[in-house]
Amino acid sequence: MTTNNSVNTYIVPTATYEVTMPSQPSFLAYNGSVDLNVTGDGTVATIDFDTEVYDQNADFNGTTTFTSPVDGRYFISSELYAGSFAANHTGHTMVSSSNRDYKLNSMRFIDCTSNGQISLYLASFIDMDAADVVTIELVVSGGAKAIRIIGAANLFNFFSGYLVC
Repeated sequence: MTTNNSVNTYIVPTATYEVTMPSQPSFLAYNGSVDLNVTGDGTVATIDFDTEVYDQNADFNGTTTFTSPVDGRYFISSELYAGSFAANHTGHTMVSSSNRDYKLNSMRFIDCTSNGQISLYLASFIDMDAADVVTIELVVSGGAKAIRIIGAANLFNFFSGYLVC
């Protein structure tokens, strides 16, 4: 049994009964370069994810924003690798969506590595309506606008999501 119309195939079972859904919203993107001086002075920095690994339903805009094609519950995750932190910095990462913001990883940066770098992971299930958008943001206060996002082709910084139900 395959579910399709004259143009698209929606559900494809295998001979061993696994099911794939090639139009199911799902994406993974990463930041392939270093972004300098994005925050540190209280600026809300929307993180750039300039390289798509996949975008199964063409719902990620190729830089910062996922747009939900249908109402549902989405799992969103991201990791940020950032540097130039000092002990006086405070901040948080945030999943910012049309319905609400999910503030995660509130911290003081006194426990950074000796070179002022830190890795921040966030994940959340969020409710989205069709055409709602979601971005990943970093806000750091307590110093100069010197925080950098350390991007590279090895997925130091990524943004991913998929429709759960």
